[in-house]
Amino acid sequence: MLSTSKGLGRVAYNFCARIHVVPAARIGRQRRLQALAAINNPIGARLAMVLQQLRADEPDESARWSHRIEAKRRELAVCRNVIEGQTVRHVCSASKKQRPATLLHLLIREFKPQSALELGTCIGISSAYQAAAMKLNGQGRLVTLEGSRSRIQLAQEVHQDLGLDNITYIQGRFSDTLPHALNAGEPVEYAFIDGHHQEKPTIEYFEMIRPLAADNCIMIFDDIRWSPGMWSAWQQVVAHPSTRIAVDLVSVGICVITPTLHAGSRHSTAPILA
Repeated sequence: MLSTSKGLGRVAYNFCARIHVVPAARIGRQRRLQALAAINNPIGARLAMVLQQLRADEPDESARWSHRIEAKRRELAVCRNVIEGQTVRHVCSASKKQRPATLLHLLIREFKPQSALELGTCIGISSAYQAAAMKLNGQGRLVTLEGSRSRIQLAQEVHQDLGLDNITYIQGRFSDTLPHALNAGEPVEYAFIDGHHQEKPTIEYFEMIRPLAADNCIMIFDDIRWSPGMWSAWQQVVAHPSTRIAVDLVSVGICVITPTLHAGSRHSTAPILA
């Protein structure tokens, strides 16, 4: 009787071990992605697909680029050369990590912009991921803005080593260079804002880009919870009449905007842990 009881206990344990327990956070994430995919705008489904891809293995061609860029990051992460009073190693630590950089890559792979804009080159890791996506798409050019001359020079070396020749560099204060970048090219189809983590400048850049954006322009705002000011800026972007879709990824915000103001259907998500 005792041995039978033990046997049954073992069977019960083995049976329970086969049950896949899904964490509540994952259930919430899946439901929010489903809600995003179901909105009355096909771009919602495409954004949800990109976020699902972020959890899966990268396509082989993207994975090869990621491997090369991360190898270059590892080189920079141990470099003790000094630029502007800081080691390259220290500056490299501020670059976008692999996962959020991969998100940028996947967004460009999916939406295939001809004209893309980045505010905040740093030493070129995030721009490498974005430019690599354009290479794989076979179209498009990235314009990247950076205030530091030394950092943009290092980024150019990084991109040259990687064989990325589809990037235009503009050095100077964003308030000075952004108008020139916007007036010099086609309507902006994609913009990544990651250079000035303050409320007022962030809103100013949004308002400068918006009138010159293409319909359904993808805009990504980094570090939306960096500070109360950045959170306020994100809330203002979400509430703006030109914002059609706003996706809150906790640290990053993605918006789909139109250049005009109109009262159409709008959608914003609760935080999604991408």
